[in-house]
Amino acid sequence: MKFSPILSGSIDFIAYSITDMEAYFGSFGLNINSLCHELGQTLDDLLPPKIFDDLRPAHIRNLMDCLETGSVNYLILESTLKPRELLNQDDQLRHKIWRFIEFKNQSETEEKTIVRSLILRVPQDVLFDEENSVVMCQPKQTPAAFRGVSCFLQFPKPDSIILHSQQNFPSRIELAALVKNIKEQYQITQVRSVLGLYLNAGDEVRSADWIIDSDGMVPGHVTMAVANEDGLPAYCPETMTRKVRVPALESLPWKRDVNLLVLKAEAEWRDDFLPDDDRWRNIVCVLNMILLYGDMDHFFAVWSIHEMLHRHAVGRFGVDVHRDVVQHLQRIYDVLRSFEMSDRHDINDPSRDLYQAIADVCKLIAR
Repeated sequence: MKFSPILSGSIDFIAYSITDMEAYFGSFGLNINSLCHELGQTLDDLLPPKIFDDLRPAHIRNLMDCLETGSVNYLILESTLKPRELLNQDDQLRHKIWRFIEFKNQSETEEKTIVRSLILRVPQDVLFDEENSVVMCQPKQTPAAFRGVSCFLQFPKPDSIILHSQQNFPSRIELAALVKNIKEQYQITQVRSVLGLYLNAGDEVRSADWIIDSDGMVPGHVTMAVANEDGLPAYCPETMTRKVRVPALESLPWKRDVNLLVLKAEAEWRDDFLPDDDRWRNIVCVLNMILLYGDMDHFFAVWSIHEMLHRHAVGRFGVDVHRDVVQHLQRIYDVLRSFEMSDRHDINDPSRDLYQAIADVCKLIAR
C-alpha cells in the first residue's frame, strides 16, 4: 500500500526534507512564488508557516480568498482540501472499509483488537497537539493522500497472498502447528497471521469529523483522516512513546471479522526492472525483510508495490521509461522511510541494509 498514508504519495520525503512551501505546492503543480508575485505579496504574508507540518486548511482557504473562484490556481489549492473520492455520503459509508492487524492471541477480545489496531503513530499517521490533546486536521501532504489511518476497500484475494483462512482463533501451539503445515504445503519459508476489522457500507461516519480519501493504489487503498478543523480529542497512553488514541475513531462501529488469515510473507521480484543492478538486489532484500517484520500497513504497502511492478510494464507503448521507474521507486522510498520511523525498526540498532537501500533508491531516482 498508502498502501499507507504513510504509505501514499511522497509522505516521508515531504515531511522530513522540505524547509519551505515551494516544493509542497510544486507537487500539486502550483508555482507558489509566481503566485505570490502575481498577487503582489510575499510568501510570508500569505503563508506564515515554513514547513508542511505547520500548514492548516485555514491557511489554504485564506490563499484561495485572494484568487478568482474557478481559476486554475484556485482549483489546485482546493484539491489539497478535498478527498479524491468521497466515500462517506450524507454521513453514511458507500463502501465497506477494512483495516488489518496481526493476530495476537486466542483470548483477545474484539474490543482490545479494535483498540490495538487503531493506536496511531505521531507524526506518521497524525499530527498531535500535545498542549490541547487533539489530533489536527491537515491539507493533503501530496496529491495522493492525507495523513491518517491506512485502510482498504477490498479483502485480500486468495490467489494473491492468502494461503489459509479459518473461522476460529487457534492457541499459540495450534497456530505454530498450522503455520508449519502451511509452509510445507506451499513450500515457502515465511508467513504472517492476520485479523481484519471493518466498517460496513451504510455505517454512520460523520464527514464533518472524518475525510475518507482514495489514493488510487491497488487494491483500493483509502485513508481516514481528521476533517474537523478544531481537531479531535486524543491522548497518549502512558506506556507508549509517540502513540495516540483517538476515542472518536475507536467508537466508530468497527467489527472484527471471524476469519483468521495466514498470509504469504515472501515475494518474487522482477529481474528485469533494474537488470544487473546490485542496488536493486539490496532494495529487494529490504522489502522482503519488511514483509516479514514490518507492521501490517507496511506489509500491504510492499505487496501493493509488488503487484504494481508485475502488472505494469515499464516504458510500455513508448511511455518514458525513466518516469515509470521513478514512479515505482518513489513508492518504495516512501515505504522504506516509513518503516525506518516505525516501532518495528530499532533506531538505536541501525540497519545497514535499510539505510543502504534508502540511499540506493535516492540515487536511482536522481540519476
